[in-house]
Order: sequence, then C-alpha cells, then structure tokens
Amino acid sequence: MATGQVSFHSGSFFTKVGLAVYQVGTVQEVTFEFKASNKKLTGENQFAEAVGAGSKEITGKAKSGRFNGALLNQVFFSQPT
Repeated sequence: MATGQVSFHSGSFFTKVGLAVYQVGTVQEVTFEFKASNKKLTGENQFAEAVGAGSKEITGKAKSGRFNGALLNQVFFSQPT
C-alpha cells in the first residue's frame, strides 16, 4: 500500500506522494463524526473510583463531484489498473 499525506482544500481533494502533489478530485461536502464512551473504573469499593475514556471512533464522508479513480487506486490500494 502506498503511503502519502492526504489534505483537503476548499472544493478540492489533494494527496502528496513523496514530493509530488496530485489533485484527486473536486469535493462537494465533507463531514466528520467523533464518538467516545466513558468507562467507570471500579476498585474494591461499591462505587466507581474514577471515570476514564473508553473506546473512541472517528468516521468521515466526502461527496465528490469529480475524481481521478486511477490516482485513488494508486494512493490507497496500489493495485494494477
């Protein structure tokens, strides 16, 4: 799998592989959702001693108006086209 830096610009989706920067496509809308849960940490006593962070999850969606599928394949999957 090829690794590269991924960044968003207003209306465009770019990726950087090595020193080269490529425009992957035109972005219409981007959303991110952050979820986390709290866990009670119990000891020998009847009540919780403290509360700490449990599992965390980040998900995202991007709606594209136009994209370069071959470039997406090269950046994320490295499969022959």
